[in-house]
Amino acid sequence: MQHTWLIFAGLALTAGCTGLVTESSSELADPSTASNGSADGSAAALTSGGPPIAGAWDPRFTIAGFTGPDGHAPTVYDFARDIDGSIVAAGEFHYVGRTRVEPLLRLRNGVWQPARARWEITPPGSGFSAVAIAPDGKLAVATYDDYGPRSGQIWIDDGTGLRPIGTFDGLIRRLRWYHGQLWAAGWAQIHQGASRIQGLAVWSGGGWMAPAGGAPTGFAFELVEDAGELLVGGDFTSVGGVPSNGVSAWTGTLWHPMSFPRGATVYALGRGPDGELYAGGALGDLGGGAGGLARWTGDTWALFAGGVAARTLPGVVTALTAHQGSLFVAGCFSSVGGLEGNPRTVASRDVARFDGGAWHALDDGSRRVNTPWIEPLACGDEGPSSVWDVSKQALVSAGHQVLLGGSFPGIAGVESQAIIAHNGAGWLAQGDTHGLGVGGSIDRLGIATLTGQVWA
Repeated sequence: MQHTWLIFAGLALTAGCTGLVTESSSELADPSTASNGSADGSAAALTSGGPPIAGAWDPRFTIAGFTGPDGHAPTVYDFARDIDGSIVAAGEFHYVGRTRVEPLLRLRNGVWQPARARWEITPPGSGFSAVAIAPDGKLAVATYDDYGPRSGQIWIDDGTGLRPIGTFDGLIRRLRWYHGQLWAAGWAQIHQGASRIQGLAVWSGGGWMAPAGGAPTGFAFELVEDAGELLVGGDFTSVGGVPSNGVSAWTGTLWHPMSFPRGATVYALGRGPDGELYAGGALGDLGGGAGGLARWTGDTWALFAGGVAARTLPGVVTALTAHQGSLFVAGCFSSVGGLEGNPRTVASRDVARFDGGAWHALDDGSRRVNTPWIEPLACGDEGPSSVWDVSKQALVSAGHQVLLGGSFPGIAGVESQAIIAHNGAGWLAQGDTHGLGVGGSIDRLGIATLTGQVWA
């Protein structure tokens, strides 16, 4: 007699499967016993103290987004726009649906696909934390390390294939090509021979060096080219020997301070749809108890539109982007426009939109999505390495939609691990959206005797 067992688990299964899988067998077996199977749905086995019982994992039970094995939540850390307009996503993930992928994917014509046809170096299991593409198509990536003493490498492909050009202790958050040179920023000590360069380093083809005037007194976390200048944001009090709290601009010949009035950690920089320059980060109390988001006045940084808050404390913005006339922000906060309880405050969990006149919630927190993975829940104000553990990591405008990357299982009731899009009307799952898997954990499972329906 042929039997099909339904097996459920609170953690993700192989091949991006989660929540529920089936196992066919010609003999009865206890479905609570240990099981194993291949990631592509080939031969698997159940045991109940006797001989293994052959079968195959049902490949239908997958979830949307970018997924991976049990353990650390699959994450998208960074985006880059290629010279053809396609979007490249880098992170720590291994599957789209049941398809095994490398942790660098490309969105082209609405479809996620491998970013490279050939890998000269095998990507690490922890994937990549940063990606950059030069105007001439050169690629740069920084490897990620999710456990223990952090370390990694920076790779480039200048048309001759991937090769490593540097090593570091710590983590790299941003890579940027600027005037033919590659800049690297992060909570890191970048190696150049026996010496170490802290927080910000430049590669010009022959090796790594500190930026002109010297490395920052602290760490850099953001690099953005703006009007011919390279903006550097981070947790520092000077860079290039020029005092500046949190933000400084490199003109190509000298450093121009764009200092916060007091200590701040800047994670995001960019122009809004109004052409003004914005900074996001763990900025402390910028007025009325809120923080997280500031606008450059020409002389200093000032709290913008009431800022963001985490209940009664300043919130944190880790990413921002302009898209179709609005400023989108993401990070760690529970409200925008001020502290909770303020009449003008809008409740919005970690992601929101400002249209030039008012804030709009993109997740009011009423429809949470559960995760089957271990998701770190840092806010980015706990220390210099905490930003990598914030659930919302990166935003990018991509045609008619804005993409959000991170370690989240979904937004506002829409399940989509690590990657999701907003089209102006609502959130859209990414990747393989036809799987039958269930996010989070299943506590009870039953089969109706008369109809054979499965209830979870």
